Amino acid sequence: ALDPLRRIEYETGDALRLHRGSGRAERRGPVVDALVSAGIPDAEERLPQRSDELSGGLRQRVLLASATIADPRFVVADEPTTALDAAYRDRVLAALRARADAGAGVLLVTHDLGSVRAVADRVLVMRDGRVIESGTPEEVLGTPRHVFTRELLDASPERAPRGTRLLGRNRGASSEIRAAGPDETPILELAEVSVAFGRRTVLRRASLAVRDGETVGLVGPSGSGKTTLLRVALGLLRPDTGDARVDGASWAAARPRERRALHQRLALVPQDPLASFPRGADGLAILRDALRAAGVERGLRRGRALGLADEVGLPASALARPAADLSGVQRQRLAIARALARSPRILLPDEPV
Repeated sequence: ALDPLRRIEYETGDALRLHRGSGRAERRGPVVDALVSAGIPDAEERLPQRSDELSGGLRQRVLLASATIADPRFVVADEPTTALDAAYRDRVLAALRARADAGAGVLLVTHDLGSVRAVADRVLVMRDGRVIESGTPEEVLGTPRHVFTRELLDASPERAPRGTRLLGRNRGASSEIRAAGPDETPILELAEVSVAFGRRTVLRRASLAVRDGETVGLVGPSGSGKTTLLRVALGLLRPDTGDARVDGASWAAARPRERRALHQRLALVPQDPLASFPRGADGLAILRDALRAAGVERGLRRGRALGLADEVGLPASALARPAADLSGVQRQRLAIARALARSPRILLPDEPV
């Protein structure tokens, strides 16, 4: 939704320019205030930046600032906290609640039950295009009547044990993972990595290692360098100092053919999957293409694609639709299925939930 060629100052202030005829100097103060209210640190420093210089979470907050800067009577917030870390989620929800308290209407579209509890006066639960239950948060989330609402509550992260699947399936499922030995060569290793964009340092001597059978969580607020670290790990960004290695092979020293081989061992689930899909391609074509790149025979690709879709909980009917027509959650599941298609040695999901 943000124009990558325009500065944040102009993107955020457009509503004031269009609806109130405000000049640039007049808009600057309200723009900074709106960015601060949306939870953007160092707001004035962000004004000359463009959206591709921001993390996914910061872009989400710029959109919120753009939507609320002109004090609209009605705000439609479609998954406004999906790309936000916990440190800022409550701040964004408080801003939406403040809009409602000031007399504006707010329609919050979300799968985050915590957000609903925090800001909603009424809740409507939808499934297959129908509203199946409605009421106050206390009624719907406290004593749900519909079985699907109960399944949603059971599948929420605070209730579900580790390793279970959404919608109550495979409850209690487990898998055995071989523990990594301390002397094993890591599949992925970043050593003392530093990256700066202009005068802004994003990574300072960051190090991590991931071994076979190990899951490493990378946690931090938006703009802390998580995605930049993933780009270094994938060989998409060369660090100013330090080194990134896959199976002991350095990205910096790898030749083009070696780089292609290293890429086959890694798979990224991007934070914004829609931008990574071919325009106009349906889900089945996207998975077939990923399986072709992985060397799967033509006659086996359709069946494997359907199996991958089922593995991530994506209905087969969704594969017949263009990625742009899928919901945000369905696009995310499609991106995960695509990443799994190559059976990678290491999976790098960037804000997958």
